[in-house]
Amino acid sequence: MGVAVITGGPSDFHFRIDPNLITWQYRLNTHVDETYGGKVIQLLSISIVNLTIQADSGNGGRDYLRKVITFARELLLWQKNNPDKTISFLYSPRGYHFVVHLTQLNFSDSLDNITFPYSFNFNVNEDVNGIATDKVMSAELARLQEGIGFKLSTYVGDGTVGPVTGGAVSTTATGSTPNSGWYGRSSGWDGSTVTYE
Repeated sequence: MGVAVITGGPSDFHFRIDPNLITWQYRLNTHVDETYGGKVIQLLSISIVNLTIQADSGNGGRDYLRKVITFARELLLWQKNNPDKTISFLYSPRGYHFVVHLTQLNFSDSLDNITFPYSFNFNVNEDVNGIATDKVMSAELARLQEGIGFKLSTYVGDGTVGPVTGGAVSTTATGSTPNSGWYGRSSGWDGSTVTYE
């Protein structure tokens, strides 16, 4: 039995089974200063902007898929008539709570398809409890740390290029592994996409 739910619209929608994948994209607000010692990057804030929920109809088959399509149609009409109102996506096993607007439903009902997959795409207004934002922040800070290091140059040390040794400060990034069981995909600050499982 699924525990993911969409609430706050014309009716609540309870997922028949848990989603296969929950992914999000985010935007970083950074400030970069060029200095003699290198680039200084300040990570000011993170905002989750898009959310995608992928699931299957499973044993519910075409009948359940029809219910999904009908729910999405009614929700899109409701949002059109109530542009100032929002809905929530909740997934309690991970603690996710997003305030969202539905933008798209994708589904497959081909004759050779037996699981009838579908996916909801949302614009995110708020990550209510900040769990996704915290995970993204940790991953981004780890990525930024990987690029940190001091090199000798004409401005620092004896003018030869190489890692600082001895009494000078050196930083080694050890990396970061997301919490076990957490999954998501995010767009990185340099335009790349990062997937965690």
